[in-house]
Amino acid sequence: MMSRSAALPWLAVGLASVGNLVLATVVSLLGIPLYFDSIGTMAVALHFGFAPGIATALVTHVLLAATGRVLFPFVCCSILTVLIVTLMKRRFLSGGYVGYLWMGVLAGIANGLGGSVLAYYLFSGVTEVHAIDRLVMGFLITGQEMLTAVFWAGMVTNLMDKLLSALVVFLMRTPVTRLIDHPASSGELVE
Repeated sequence: MMSRSAALPWLAVGLASVGNLVLATVVSLLGIPLYFDSIGTMAVALHFGFAPGIATALVTHVLLAATGRVLFPFVCCSILTVLIVTLMKRRFLSGGYVGYLWMGVLAGIANGLGGSVLAYYLFSGVTEVHAIDRLVMGFLITGQEMLTAVFWAGMVTNLMDKLLSALVVFLMRTPVTRLIDHPASSGELVE
């Protein structure tokens, strides 16, 4: 049987993946050109490390692809996010919100570039599953070439999305840390 401390990261993977699915589904149904599929991934990578972060990215994208919210190849973007979070964790995220904002900027740039490359080369710039397609079309209407439209749509949406995600993770860090360090004992029997 797995101990509570060994099971906690994997429980977090499951909860974060479902949370990512719910948030991504809500913004998708509302037609908002954001993703909100990486808040849980960032939080798990921050608190539990690289492997649980990657597991969260994979499970999240399997769920999102199965529900038609995201195309599975975009899991590469979430893997980039996990890499950025784990590389920044010790050195830059121990202080205040500034490190988290930089994490959001770097993840936004990485996802904007990576997602634009995937969207352009795998899907000709239009995924047909996400509200970002309307933003791409908006750039096309202004006379931009498809590559430019995909790039700017991806950069704008990813910078906004990852900055907001990093801010949420920053605001959640203390309660999550307390929960991890001192899990509620209400489920334990005391004799």
